[in-house]
Amino acid sequence: MRQFLVIISFFLYLNSFGQHYSQSWKDLNYAGDSMNFHTLDIYLPNIENPVYPAVIAVYGSAWFSSNLKGSVMGNLAKPLLDAGYAVIAPNRRSSRDARFPAQVNDIKAVVRFVKANAGKYRLDSSFVAITGFLLMVGFLNEIKNKQF
Repeated sequence: MRQFLVIISFFLYLNSFGQHYSQSWKDLNYAGDSMNFHTLDIYLPNIENPVYPAVIAVYGSAWFSSNLKGSVMGNLAKPLLDAGYAVIAPNRRSSRDARFPAQVNDIKAVVRFVKANAGKYRLDSSFVAITGFLLMVGFLNEIKNKQF
């Protein structure tokens, strides 16, 4: 019985890291330069729709890292993909690369990129949300004043 539970647990563990998207685009540059910290990945859910509401999933690093976009796929993106949302996982400049509010400006550039390219990537430009491990306080005023 114990061996059976170990095997089941192992398969459940593997499933939590499996592919939960139907289509993806990787390392798209959203700022028009060649910097790795200005790239994003787009993932579409397995549900078939003509367009998908988009959620920009920002990783948390206290502004110290600029290349962790893949980290959102482990536990943040899966529930969103399962619920039918497209997930956009961007990199952004770290505090070592540029001073605040550069990081907020990077995510604002991601929003503009998503809205401008919504048709190309089957995204619903009328629904673009932002979430993350560490919600960026700098966005509160921007969202309130719709400064995207």
